[in-house]
Amino acid sequence: MKRWSRDAWKKTRIHEAQVVDQALSGPLEGVLQAERLKRQKLVLNQLGEYGIKTTKALEALVDEMLLHERPITISKLHERPKLERLNPTTLYRLMIKMEQVGMVRRIGLHTRAVHYLLNLPGVQTDYIVCISCGDVCQIHPPKTPEAVEAFIAQQTGWWDVRQQMEFFGNCPQCSQ
Repeated sequence: MKRWSRDAWKKTRIHEAQVVDQALSGPLEGVLQAERLKRQKLVLNQLGEYGIKTTKALEALVDEMLLHERPITISKLHERPKLERLNPTTLYRLMIKMEQVGMVRRIGLHTRAVHYLLNLPGVQTDYIVCISCGDVCQIHPPKTPEAVEAFIAQQTGWWDVRQQMEFFGNCPQCSQ
């Protein structure tokens, strides 16, 4: 099995990001922007149904999360041009409100910076988290556990891949 060096992996990731940036600046940009605005309106309406007031800060946060489309930390969000003028505490409080109503998903290790991802209807994504650095990488695994481990090792170049399934939900007492 081929192992990737860190430099080769980073170069590949940078190249993939450049390809995506080029695609977004092409003729599809208007279509993608219209779809993003439609999703933003959907998310803001759902948040409004839970009593969360739509503010400029919330609009900007949702828009940036839709633009990013992968798990992102609050500190990285704060570096984005639309959000850099906001207080990081404001971003954190908005994220916690969105998490409480199930609009965002928390991804990561308890000892590292937490990444957040919007929960969009019909979109299910899986991620692998590095136990050393906390990096989060999207994966598209097959169905059996053994095949998942082999697939992740092959696609990412990671070694000693193991899994731990976590399920989240509400117990019968909390559902009442």
